[in-house]
Amino acid sequence: MLVQYYYPFSLSPSRLDRYLAAGWFRNSIMLFRSRLLCMEGDLFNVVNIRLPLTNFELSKSNRKLLKRNKKKFSYRINRASIDFDKERLYESHKPRFKGFIYNDLHQFLYSDTISSVFHTYEIEIRDETGKLVALSYFDKGQNSIASLIGIYDPAYAKYSLGTFTMLLELEYALSLDYKFYYPGYIFDKPSVFDYKLKLGEFEYYDWRGKWKPYDSFQQAESCVGQLKFQINDLKAELSKHNIEFEEKLYPLFPLGYMEKTIDPFVKSPIFLEIKKTPFLKKSILFEYNSDDGTYYVSLITKCPEYNHLLKMQRNYLLKNNEDTISVLKYVKRIAESSNAATVVRHYLAWCR
Repeated sequence: MLVQYYYPFSLSPSRLDRYLAAGWFRNSIMLFRSRLLCMEGDLFNVVNIRLPLTNFELSKSNRKLLKRNKKKFSYRINRASIDFDKERLYESHKPRFKGFIYNDLHQFLYSDTISSVFHTYEIEIRDETGKLVALSYFDKGQNSIASLIGIYDPAYAKYSLGTFTMLLELEYALSLDYKFYYPGYIFDKPSVFDYKLKLGEFEYYDWRGKWKPYDSFQQAESCVGQLKFQINDLKAELSKHNIEFEEKLYPLFPLGYMEKTIDPFVKSPIFLEIKKTPFLKKSILFEYNSDDGTYYVSLITKCPEYNHLLKMQRNYLLKNNEDTISVLKYVKRIAESSNAATVVRHYLAWCR
């Protein structure tokens, strides 16, 4: 599946280790894994990475950064907490985030609850006056650490405090003889997340249950590439019949994978929308579902009554000038086929 969610009611440190090892990562109060994401008007393959800590040693440059910043700043490692200064720091750092953004730290860690089942810790970085200038949160498993977020005061950018907190997390994990450090994911092409790779020799998750050395990563292992190939087949078939369409990216597609929803939300990150239809407030969507290898044609409609679900996505949409986007749901399935030409023929027969 492109996207999977899991809301744990309890979670032991050893179970967290198992989920992390299977390519899951934390998103607020849930565990989540996705094979691709929409960002900045494009689709990216998600590459989950981890750093093996057995016999691990920091590079000379990272040791130098760690030593220099330990002299200039003080730090503390505690159980996670939230206060005004931390929320202020998060707010000042938000413009730097790429992708979906939570409104505040409480939403980031706890959603609408007051606690979580995760064993979350924090690292506070303060300057010589005691001012909070950087902060990171991480979850502890039995043999691993999962880094969640690192934020810092933009005025202190020259000190590489984001890297500094990650190095402190690594140092802490090594002090506990942990086996793995999980800093989340990167993409299959250059992105703002590549700074993570400077920490050491990483492994990547191959979506077949195995971790492999990152230097053996092949971009051909591409979920996005397959999806775009199938969409191009649909484009060619629609063009043959002079059917006008518009290709659209849909960043809200993970909502379609949420369980126990009343309405079936659209679950395609990219689809073709027919430009001219006789339906009021409804559209016709052509899509390829990579989960079951099937092309679908459906009637869809906007459902703004569900836009309250966009607590995290709303900031992302505003930042990317997509504030008019709405949650979409399926109204009726028109046709389906494993072949692009066949599904277009079925659609044309339905139109008659």
